[in-house]
Amino acid sequence: MAKPHAGDSGLGAISCLIFTHAIGLYIFTMGFLLTRIELPRYSECRSPPADITSMKKFGSIHDSSGLYLEHLKKWEDSNSPELDGSTPNGSGCWSPRRFNKAILVIIDALRFDFVHADNLEPEHATNANYRNRFKLFQELSESDPAHARLFVFEADPPTTTMQRLKGIVTGGMPTFIDFSSNFDSSAITEDNFLHQFFLNGMQLVMMGDDTWINLFPTIFHRAYPFPSFNVKDLHTVDNGVIEHLRPEVDQGRFDLLIAHFLGIDHVGHRFYANHPTMKDKLQQLDNVLADLVESIDNETILFAFGDHGMTSEGNHGGTTPLETNSALFMFSKKPIFDVQGSSPPHQHLVIKQVDIVPTLSLLLGVPIPYSSLGMVISDLFWSDADLPWKHRCGVLRINAWQVQRYLHDYSEQSKVFESELMQHLTEEFLSVDSDYILYMVRRQNSTLDDDKHFMDLAARYQSVLIKSGRICREKWTTFNVLHMWLGMGLMLFGILTSALFLSFEPIMFNEYLTKCVLATGIVGSPIISYLVDLPFFLSLLFTMAFGALCYVCYVSIYHARRELQIPHPTICLSIALVTSYMMGSFSNSIIVVDALSVRFVSTSCALLLGLFDLRFMNIQGTKGIGICFLIAICLRSLGDGKSFGPGSLLTEDFFSASQLLQTYLSLSIMGIFLIWKTLYLPSRSARILLQSWALSVFLLISIYWWYDASVNLNSHTSWHSLPVAVYVLSALFGIAVLTLSSRIPRSLCIMFLISFVTSILLLLLGPRSPFVFVRILGIVFLLDLRRKHLPFHAHTAISESIFVWLISLRLFFATGHANTFSSLQFSAAFVGFEDFHYYRSAAMVGLNTFGGYLICALCLLLISPDLDTATSPRLHKLDSRYQGYAFERPALCITFLHAIRSCLSTINILVNRRHLMVWDIFAPKFVFDASTALIADAIIVAIMVIARKL
Repeated sequence: MAKPHAGDSGLGAISCLIFTHAIGLYIFTMGFLLTRIELPRYSECRSPPADITSMKKFGSIHDSSGLYLEHLKKWEDSNSPELDGSTPNGSGCWSPRRFNKAILVIIDALRFDFVHADNLEPEHATNANYRNRFKLFQELSESDPAHARLFVFEADPPTTTMQRLKGIVTGGMPTFIDFSSNFDSSAITEDNFLHQFFLNGMQLVMMGDDTWINLFPTIFHRAYPFPSFNVKDLHTVDNGVIEHLRPEVDQGRFDLLIAHFLGIDHVGHRFYANHPTMKDKLQQLDNVLADLVESIDNETILFAFGDHGMTSEGNHGGTTPLETNSALFMFSKKPIFDVQGSSPPHQHLVIKQVDIVPTLSLLLGVPIPYSSLGMVISDLFWSDADLPWKHRCGVLRINAWQVQRYLHDYSEQSKVFESELMQHLTEEFLSVDSDYILYMVRRQNSTLDDDKHFMDLAARYQSVLIKSGRICREKWTTFNVLHMWLGMGLMLFGILTSALFLSFEPIMFNEYLTKCVLATGIVGSPIISYLVDLPFFLSLLFTMAFGALCYVCYVSIYHARRELQIPHPTICLSIALVTSYMMGSFSNSIIVVDALSVRFVSTSCALLLGLFDLRFMNIQGTKGIGICFLIAICLRSLGDGKSFGPGSLLTEDFFSASQLLQTYLSLSIMGIFLIWKTLYLPSRSARILLQSWALSVFLLISIYWWYDASVNLNSHTSWHSLPVAVYVLSALFGIAVLTLSSRIPRSLCIMFLISFVTSILLLLLGPRSPFVFVRILGIVFLLDLRRKHLPFHAHTAISESIFVWLISLRLFFATGHANTFSSLQFSAAFVGFEDFHYYRSAAMVGLNTFGGYLICALCLLLISPDLDTATSPRLHKLDSRYQGYAFERPALCITFLHAIRSCLSTINILVNRRHLMVWDIFAPKFVFDASTALIADAIIVAIMVIARKL
């Protein structure tokens, strides 16, 4: 039998390693980002959680001493009318109904300080555009504390609208991974208060954000939805709500009305919190709410609140106080607060967002949703009878029983809660309830009436509810440590294999590789599936990846084309720099200042390359030093990434002399540079074509930014479609360059492709981006110049690859991005488009976030050594157009670095999975590192394929 031919070693090895990396990350993620179980159970009016049957069942399981059951028997024998947990006269489920109607006004992104008024005039404040612009809530809570009250409304992260709405209606706590579904609104099947209202025959009306229709497509009797994802549109949703709100309130044909305003959130996303438009929007809603307060009747309660806050830049999604703290305002024309027995109105108590669920449910006489973890706001259940705390204690007891029932049932389905922890919580709850029962028995047999005792019992029930919520927040996300170890181990094995391949450049035989992968998959997948409880298909992928790595390791050792050598000093120092940077992944303090770390390391690496050019004691060495010094200056001056994203600048900021000069001078330099490069084209027609493209595209971008900053916000004129023209022209330009690549010098072809990508990124990143990209193009030009001036043996491929990898990180941070979800520039999804399309918008935000890695991959292709001077024995083709083969080693180095970075994040997560900062800092860092690695890997493979056609 003939010996198999050697295959395409580089592409085959990279494909194997990328496949392994993806499978390892997926398995690790399965173990780390498990979502909570949604129990398919629903509360029922006829089955209160604190009826005698439920109490006996619960006590028989958890009452080890028998004391609770003994007290329960005494209460049962007393024939107390309160024993069955039902509501007298059928006036509500579980608790007497206190209001006939409720209005929920949700003001998206209503940060607490937007409504917290003070005596300072807005014009004298640094935050003048939102300070004291929304005074209604504060004024009413201070002037009429029995009827109105303002609270701090604290949300559980992630602070995205979809997850907050789920928490508001179910009372549950969305887990970290739920962030990814923020733009994929699927119907809620878990028990929620809207479902309970609907089952109890109540009329539901909704207006505003169309997300409610996606979540509840069949539950509303009347609905007025408006498209919610166009952040450039500040008024359509709000004006639609205003149009329908007052007529619906005046007609009164509802039991629950939901009005969801979006203007404040869109102002934040399009501009930022202190933008002048925010002042107008806050004053508009202040007037709307003032009119609504006047129009409601005595049997209606109003809840007005924000679902989350926003950062100073107008973003949200993270865990900072600015993002999690919004405002909650309650109002009714009949007294609802005990002025003597509750906190003063100027002390704004903190209310958890999930607390609104049991509160609203019991106020309107419907069951609390089954999976709710909120604590009823007991201040709303005061009574002016002789025992005002008796009713408060009663609703807190119902609430505590409902939460304990849910935690008990959840613990039977999942082992997320430690048995000892749950035992302590249950014992504390039974102790409180036992004292309540004993006191009720004593009251039945005597004239004992002590409201202070009810107040003490209420405080103890609150303690149980608070501890229950805290336990869930701490332990909610379950970890499958075995899956985490398995995924991390596969990634570490892949990194080791990459190191071997980079060191020895082996000959690979694709036929043997295929046989090895299939054999290990068939033999090993049943074993892995049985041992670690992985789905069979995933076990098959895992074992196939493992087999591929084993084969690459084998050929690296036994079919090597390089001997093991001591690395060049440049490589050693470059690796040392990168290693010192990557070790920062284990420190939350360093992760927070990751941008500064990257700036320092990338600039140091540029100077390091120049330092080693000193070994050439001639004109080339001197030029190399100068070039590296200029590169270091460019990297250092890239900026800190503030005010990035489309529409991120104020009109006056954009039209300031310094910003205009910065934006349009940078654009002009890029255009002149590109036109200068076209002069080297051999074809006159190609020169004219590419020069026309450059002039047209940069002119269109300039016009678009000018109009975007100056035209009225309500204008929807044709200038909005200018970006589409840029996209079309750039796509045609890219196709033309690839089609004519055989007639264009390779370096020019790559430079034009970089310009094509840059033109699109300029639009998606906003008018500050030319300042960054003119430096990036300068760095690319200088690196290409250095490659031409230094002899081939000066290139190590590894050092240059490490440097380009650092440039890509520097570009990521310099364009306003960070390892936080709140740094995502969602406004990029609407550059050139007024509507939201899931895949197109996701692609545009993705290109905005990760487009810099595409530019740097093309840069790496540009500086890869020419094939005809390569010393590697497999690069035997003298035709320099086969650049893809020379690109293999640098490409593998880039994927290797991304793999190490994401693997270190997995190790950090595994070790620190119970760390205080795991969800605030470590988990977002892991998500961004993993996403970056996978996207960069895909880019590298695509460019390797394209490179062989250049």
